[in-house]
Amino acid sequence: MQIVSANVQIMNDDVRRMFTFGITIECDEVTLWFHCRSHSADSKPFSFVDEPKKLIKVFICILFATDEELGYDPLITLDDDSEYVFDMSKKGGSVRLFRTVEPIAIYRSNNITGRMTRIFKVTEANSNPPKTFVLKDVWIEETAQTESQIQQAIFDGIERFWTITIPEDKKGLESLKSKHAKLVDRKDYKNFFLSIETDLLGSVSKKNLPLVIGPREAYFIPSNEFPHLH
Repeated sequence: MQIVSANVQIMNDDVRRMFTFGITIECDEVTLWFHCRSHSADSKPFSFVDEPKKLIKVFICILFATDEELGYDPLITLDDDSEYVFDMSKKGGSVRLFRTVEPIAIYRSNNITGRMTRIFKVTEANSNPPKTFVLKDVWIEETAQTESQIQQAIFDGIERFWTITIPEDKKGLESLKSKHAKLVDRKDYKNFFLSIETDLLGSVSKKNLPLVIGPREAYFIPSNEFPHLH
C-alpha cells in the first residue's frame, strides 16, 4: 500500500520521527493511519459527506498539534546543515549535546516496526575541545536490557567469579583466577570492552489499544512497546 510505503520512507529518512500519521481517501471514505516502531493501526473508515465535522476536527487537530504530538522526538533536533543534535542530558545533571558528524551505519528498513538501529560519529557540542564519540540510536523492546545494563551485568559476573569458591568439578578454573587476579583488582578487565560514556532512555512508543484488530498484512507486526534508546 502506498500509505505504508510512504510512512516507511518518512520513518527511515528522519531520525527525529517517533511515529507518523496518515490519511487516505477513497471516494468519500476517509481512513486515518498511525505508525510507530511497535505497531501500525488504522481507523474505521468514515464518510466526509455524511460526517464533514469529523474530517474538519482531524485537520484542526493536526494543524494545532505540537511537533512532539506530530511524532517528532523532543530530544533530537535538526540543524540547518542537516546534522542532528541529540540531547543526552539527564535530570539533575549537566547539559550534554551530541552533534552528528557523519553516519557510520544506517540500514534502511522495509518495515516501520523494529529496532531501526542507526550509528553515528558525533562530537559533544558543549565540550572544549570537542570530544568525538560513536552514538548508537535504537528502538529496543520493552523487556530488553540496554547495552549499558548488559555490560554492567557482565562486569558484575566477572567480579563475582573472583569471590566465589570454585566447585570441585571445576578446579581447573583456579589457575585462571590466579593468573588474572590483578585484572580484577585493578579493574583492568574493563579495557577489553568498549567504554560507554552515557546512555539515555528516551520516548516510549504508544501502547497498542485492546480494541485494535490483530495483524492483517506484513505491515501489521505485533510487538511490545519500544523505548527509544540513545
